[in-house]
Amino acid sequence: MPAQRIFNFVLSGANKVINNPASSFVSTQIEQFKKSALVYMRSQARANQTPNADALLDNQAYYLSQFVSLYIDTLVKTKGQSREKQVERIEQFINASKLNRLFNDPDRQTADAYLLSDKSLTPFSLDTDWQKAYEMIKD
Repeated sequence: MPAQRIFNFVLSGANKVINNPASSFVSTQIEQFKKSALVYMRSQARANQTPNADALLDNQAYYLSQFVSLYIDTLVKTKGQSREKQVERIEQFINASKLNRLFNDPDRQTADAYLLSDKSLTPFSLDTDWQKAYEMIKD
């Protein structure tokens, strides 16, 4: 199996949406977050000389996709619920991202750029262990 097969598949899919002028604003923003998270992870894995980096990146790319898909699905499913219930569920996703750091990057401004932005549709840290965050949040 080629190294980083899943990672490259997810990154390629994100780039296709981002570069497609017919993509919706929401889709583009979600895929831009995925791309940012993937590029960040690859950069951190290289900088930290992470052992088995290819396997780690494939695993993290898979769970990043699962996490974001579950988040979007949850937003759709909670649409008819009270505002308090919606906010509570969104905060569970945010906390899962914040509490499960992958690299413990001291550059919080970069790692948490999406988390700190009040305009982000995906308010999560780039420095997330996506497998642990997904396992924490799944029903």
